[in-house]
Amino acid sequence: MDARGLTLDGVVAARDGFTLTADLAFGAGTTAVLGPSGAGKSTLLQVAAGFIRPRAGRVLIGDEVLSDAAAGGWTPPWRRRVGLVFQEPRLWPHKRVHATIRYGGRYREDDVVAWCGIGHLLQRLPRQLSGGEAQRVAIARALLARPRLLLLDEPFTGLDPARRRQLRTLLETLQAELSLPIVCVTHLVSEALELTERLALLDRGVVVAHGPLAEVLRTPGAFGLAHGLGLENLLEVEVVGHGDGTTLARLGVHDLVLPHTDLPPGQRGRVTVRPEDVLLAAAPLSGVSARNALSGEVRELLPLEDRLLVHVDVGQPLRVEVTRDSALELGLAVGRPVWCYTKTWACRWWD
Repeated sequence: MDARGLTLDGVVAARDGFTLTADLAFGAGTTAVLGPSGAGKSTLLQVAAGFIRPRAGRVLIGDEVLSDAAAGGWTPPWRRRVGLVFQEPRLWPHKRVHATIRYGGRYREDDVVAWCGIGHLLQRLPRQLSGGEAQRVAIARALLARPRLLLLDEPFTGLDPARRRQLRTLLETLQAELSLPIVCVTHLVSEALELTERLALLDRGVVVAHGPLAEVLRTPGAFGLAHGLGLENLLEVEVVGHGDGTTLARLGVHDLVLPHTDLPPGQRGRVTVRPEDVLLAAAPLSGVSARNALSGEVRELLPLEDRLLVHVDVGQPLRVEVTRDSALELGLAVGRPVWCYTKTWACRWWD
């Protein structure tokens, strides 16, 4: 049991006719909770925060028991020191930012203001904030209460790319400064992988798999679910220049031709490409329409249902989906050099 993490030990909780069954532990660091609509993601957060009382099982932070259905023990939400930030920030409409974030006040206010980058917002009312600004204020309010655990419910929803980057940077800062366990709910694998490789996959109120991405995908039935949630590669590139309707970028030693972006040369950004949109070859190809070629080395072969997910190191991890027959014909094995090809329009700018 992690000394600071969250544990749901045999928890069964009901909400509006829906039942969640959860037996898992969230350690220090960031864990993403994924699943389709109605999977039980928000219910899990509300159980952890104390807004839903389980009818079975225990909820713990470290070795402190917050809820024990068998023994009748129960710690109310306001005594748990668990920060929950909803998808909608839920700020008081009549209070300025400065008054809003002081509610709780266990951390030094100046530190939280600096971490969240909201110094210029302190005298504004909620109606004067953008969506990203309001989200950062809500996180600051939660942090000032000095939580032992931070829960985020779909924090990226409705944010434009620039504000998504700001929020992602904020969460990385909080990890570096506070080593605070963070549980983040999302419905997209690609969104989760912006933050962490540690996932909990839910479906219809049941935890399907939990752990690092590779381990999750090995679980029977998990690959199909993850595939439907947008199992994409997320690659960081540097813009080099712009062509006729395209953008030239670089990933390590590889030159790429990507769809147009407004990012200027020298700026870094992220692109996604689905594993099934990458062509794998055992030797360099010529005379093909795919304009992006990345040489790499096979790091892992994951058997997934009727296919394989090949993890290739091209300077960054790249996952490629192939049939078992293709893998045999190519002689794929860990340590083998391979070449990965993608069409320009199979790539999509994420930031």
